[in-house]
Amino acid sequence: MVPSAVFVVLFLFGFSHINAEVTNEDIRVAILQMVNVVRSMDNKLERHEYRDRVVGEQLKKGMINIDKRIKLLDPLKGTVSRLDDRLAAVETILMQKDERERIQLQKTYDAVLDIQKNLPMIIEQFKDEILSRISSNVPPAEIKEPMMSKKGL
Repeated sequence: MVPSAVFVVLFLFGFSHINAEVTNEDIRVAILQMVNVVRSMDNKLERHEYRDRVVGEQLKKGMINIDKRIKLLDPLKGTVSRLDDRLAAVETILMQKDERERIQLQKTYDAVLDIQKNLPMIIEQFKDEILSRISSNVPPAEIKEPMMSKKGL
């Protein structure tokens, strides 16, 4: 608005240096043009302010909706935290169980290897022991009939 007023004033002074007469009609037309420029700028300003208010209201409504949704998600945050803690506990238990099973499997594997390594020696010892017991026992000279008979029953 101010730049256009300055332009009009300079325009009028520019004509005043020319030796032409400025009539009341010229001044009237210049003033009407100035009024139209001011109205045009005022309308543009009002439209801009209206759009600004509309955008502000929409932004405010959007922020309120986002705030409501965040408040709805707050209990979910606690639930997720508890689930995460539980999951970590289960994971720890499973890792401990896996470690115990691995240790037990290693012990079983070591025992099987020990048995495989010592089995021929153990069998040889049993064989020697059985043979020594058989050779040390003298069989009875004669086998007697059982003392009970069918008649005795």
